[in-house]
Amino acid sequence: PFAGCSKLSKFIGSLSSDDGRCLIVDNAIHSFAPYNITEYTTPKNVTQIRANAFAYNNLHTIVISEGVEYIGFQAFIGKPDEEDNLEYVYLPSTLERIEGHTFLYASENIKAFYGDCKLISNDGYSLIVDNYNNLGKWNIQSLKELRVLKVIVFIM
Repeated sequence: PFAGCSKLSKFIGSLSSDDGRCLIVDNAIHSFAPYNITEYTTPKNVTQIRANAFAYNNLHTIVISEGVEYIGFQAFIGKPDEEDNLEYVYLPSTLERIEGHTFLYASENIKAFYGDCKLISNDGYSLIVDNYNNLGKWNIQSLKELRVLKVIVFIM
């Protein structure tokens, strides 16, 4: 709900993470306070990152902590027609599902995905998905391939 609030530096209250950077409801990150930060590690008690939670941030590196099982639609969307800073994405072994458009506009500068996540190819340049609904329009120009384990109905 706070996507685009580039000057937001902290959440305060019972729903904020210990560092104040995330708004967390039922172990799911709903929003991120992006002001003046380029590297971030998600809190350990999180199991989900909801849609648009990290939208329009200035992160160069995101480390998604072990325990996260789901990343929602457009969770890391960047701004169209603006260069994005995101270069390194750590995905945990616990990650089971990534929704479509997750890295839309933010993916053009991604150099590698790393971590023990089963959705990352051996070379770190590809994501492997098992559901055509996960594809979306990711616009990941630096990736070399995208493996799909089930039939693709269509790609737009």
